[in-house]
Amino acid sequence: MLEGHVSGSDDPREAAGLGAYFASWPVPFRGEAAAREFLGDDAIVDAWVADLQSTDDGLVPRFDSAVMQRTIEAVHEPRWDEWEALQVPTLAIFAKHGMFSDADKDELIRRRPETVRVDLSGGSHDAHLDAFDEWIDVLRRWLSRDQASDSRTSVR
Repeated sequence: MLEGHVSGSDDPREAAGLGAYFASWPVPFRGEAAAREFLGDDAIVDAWVADLQSTDDGLVPRFDSAVMQRTIEAVHEPRWDEWEALQVPTLAIFAKHGMFSDADKDELIRRRPETVRVDLSGGSHDAHLDAFDEWIDVLRRWLSRDQASDSRTSVR
């Protein structure tokens, strides 16, 4: 789980703000330059621009802002019961400049101590974009851990 949490949010303005932001995009964009001018230069912008759909009128998002808002509203529902009931190995990765406080991270682990926590040395909430190499290295090591233990077991 990269830059994720299960505590939810008690601030409905967060999801509404995201929905309003996506609805504010002046689409269709006349081209990539116009999209970048409006959207800015954050790490996530490259992903948004790459995913714009070309139409006869210009570039448009492949998503509906209202659907995005409803999706985020669902993510904001606390999921502690589900989290604590997990029976699978779990890795929680947090970026140095991510959106979760130390208290949030600590509570996640306190409520499920068998979870492995890794804190990246950089990155933001979009660490899959702006701390890509470090996050992929952590993920590869995590995914290969069973293979390494299997090979050690078979050698014995």
